Amino acid sequence: MNFTPLFDRVLIQREDEMETIGDEGIIVVPETAREKPMQGTVISIGFEVENVQPGDTILARKFAGFDIKLGDIDYLIIVEKDILGVLNDDEG
Repeated sequence: MNFTPLFDRVLIQREDEMETIGDEGIIVVPETAREKPMQGTVISIGFEVENVQPGDTILARKFAGFDIKLGDIDYLIIVEKDILGVLNDDEG
């Protein structure tokens, strides 16, 4: 499905996080009790967006934006000013 945000909006696909405790294994927290991660990948941007590009991994404000579902995938639409920064891959 193709979606283009308008103006200064950014379409984000959230990255799921799992919590681990100790060496014994993984604790799975129900979706309703878990905080949504603030990290995600930029999928599409509006024409007024200046500081991020599709493919960037970003950190956004905790309660920013609106959840939407396109096809079978959950996304978040936020305004650019709610993006805190872009994560860089620091290899080598």
